[in-house]
Amino acid sequence: MCETTFDIWRTLEITHKGTSRVKDSKVNLLLHDFELFRMTPSETISDMYTRFTDVVNSLKSLGKCFSNFELTNKILRFLPKSWDPKVIAIQETKNLNDFSLKELIGSLMTYKMSFFEHLEHDEHMNHLLKNKKDLEHRTNECHLSDDSSDEDNEGIELLMNLNKFIKQKSKIDNELERRKRSKKKKKKKKACKEESSREEAKWALTIFDNEVRNSPKLLLPYFEIT
Repeated sequence: MCETTFDIWRTLEITHKGTSRVKDSKVNLLLHDFELFRMTPSETISDMYTRFTDVVNSLKSLGKCFSNFELTNKILRFLPKSWDPKVIAIQETKNLNDFSLKELIGSLMTYKMSFFEHLEHDEHMNHLLKNKKDLEHRTNECHLSDDSSDEDNEGIELLMNLNKFIKQKSKIDNELERRKRSKKKKKKKKACKEESSREEAKWALTIFDNEVRNSPKLLLPYFEIT
């Protein structure tokens, strides 16, 4: 039975945190999880970060804390090989002592959105091109054979539709690139025009200043008292 305030506090401490031996055991298990922490191939950055912060927060609640450098460096070290270009770029351009975890995760998520979407697009286009080659091969075999079937005709039609799709895709990409270049050209032209206007104004003020210095009487009409 608890008779003093200290006894009550001690009982609560043992109940919620356990004895020192139990606490050390929990810390060791969590440190083991921390050291072996890895991002799985099918895991997103957000899910990985959630798991990682759970381990870090559990250790922190037991008195084991890490510096910002240790946490950011740990994440960069366990990322898959496909992230190597981004990891190297961060290590070369950022100070990991000041680079917060939130900034790191935001940077990684942005990289995934930009790089891996392009990668998926390229894989999709490669798949289409492979199908095209397969269909072309089948079409050539069809021409060498005297017999034709409905399946071959469908293959030829599919090949024609695929060629049409690829041409349309190429036109759309070219148009987007042309608009992008046109937009950059307009911005550059506008900037040059503004710079020219500033130079003209500066030149006019310089001429006026020189005339005033050479002929101070030009300003007398503005200072006459009526």
